[in-house]
Amino acid sequence: VRRVNMMALSQAQAMVAKGDAQLQEERLDEALKSFESAAEAARKADSPLILAQTFNRLGYVQAAMHKNGEAEKSFGEALANARAVGD
Repeated sequence: VRRVNMMALSQAQAMVAKGDAQLQEERLDEALKSFESAAEAARKADSPLILAQTFNRLGYVQAAMHKNGEAEKSFGEALANARAVGD
């Protein structure tokens, strides 16, 4: 049974929401930092679902910034975590 760290999970979700808002405003550098922070918190929370969602967004931002190698790694992480939860 997986035990989720609820404080870290809340932090990850808040950082994803912040990153989404920054992305919508095309503030890519800020969104990148927010999604990186969200990924760190999601790891602490031990939440593959939030990790999958976060790395997908991170990859999107990296691709938009023409950081294609980093984007590919992030999308790979997203896929691995999505598979871990069965999505």
